Amino acid sequence: MAQKKKKKNKKMPKALRVCLIMLAILAVLMAVAVVLAMTGVIPANTVEDFLDGFIGTGVEKALDKIFPNKLVDEVFVDKYGDFVDWIMDLLPKPERVALDGEIMVYFFDVGQSDSILIMAPQGNVLIDAGDNDCEDALKGYLDDLGVTTLNVVIATHPHEDHIGSMDMIFDEFTVNNLFMPNAEVDTDTFSATGDYTRMIEGAAEQGTQTTYVKGGNTFSFGDLYFEFLAPNSTDYNDLNDWSLVTKVTYGSTSMILTGDAESISEKEIVAKYASSALDCDILKSGHHGSSSSSCNEFLDAIDAEIAIISCGTGNKYGHPNQPVLDRYEERGMTVHRTDLEGTIVYSSNGAEFKRVP
Repeated sequence: MAQKKKKKNKKMPKALRVCLIMLAILAVLMAVAVVLAMTGVIPANTVEDFLDGFIGTGVEKALDKIFPNKLVDEVFVDKYGDFVDWIMDLLPKPERVALDGEIMVYFFDVGQSDSILIMAPQGNVLIDAGDNDCEDALKGYLDDLGVTTLNVVIATHPHEDHIGSMDMIFDEFTVNNLFMPNAEVDTDTFSATGDYTRMIEGAAEQGTQTTYVKGGNTFSFGDLYFEFLAPNSTDYNDLNDWSLVTKVTYGSTSMILTGDAESISEKEIVAKYASSALDCDILKSGHHGSSSSSCNEFLDAIDAEIAIISCGTGNKYGHPNQPVLDRYEERGMTVHRTDLEGTIVYSSNGAEFKRVP
């Protein structure tokens, strides 16, 4: 009588077992992080960074091992972002309470260039310094406001219409800290204008603390919290995409200041951050309202109520471009333009922004 052959139990491949164990561990860590946030032990934004960074990367690597298929990867990235947004919606939101004191935000009328001043109880922050032609106007604005010290200066990127008057800033004002991207600037343009060199020399002469930053870096100044959302790459072909995109938060109010970041950088931001981390009240329109910026994905993610466009009257670029204005209108955003209204001023008490006449 023939003996029946015993069926061999197929063992699960070792690599698959390791990946499944890894996924289980990550799921436990995720659950612990969410519980700690819901009980107030750790802040919600810490959990969001954890879910987006460590957990998201770990799960993606595990899935790559199990399913070496790009389609699976793309579906995971898309759905995981929705999942993180859902988790963040479950977590307790901070109370909208006013802080001691107000901040004033000035979007200066500096023609076809950018310059923004934040005046806070703790001191002053300047983001960009316009072009070479606006030196006198910018100095006049700052003098009229009684500014003598700039505690923080942010140079979004080394284009003349953003750092052209930085040499004047270092000549006429005390600057404590300078933040800028580590962009390549050794081109004929910068050799000819010397704007970047003069800014660096001015900072060195003053002994200003200079810090090169990128997406993910943060710092606090009094009650103001600054998070750099971009740049997130190192191989941009256009200096505009090196722009520091900065989210400034005061209490429960926030604004995103974009420099000249275009859609390449905007889409990188959307891919990196959950929508809840990008939500803001005010958007400083990218690249003076150019149609190369303010892409639909970015506008949907930040859900801003107000757009500020800094541009020159009758500029040769046609800024702001009509498609951008249409995108803002479709989302019901209030739009302000320096070419039509001059300097635009908003205040925040930490609970809401108000337009200052």
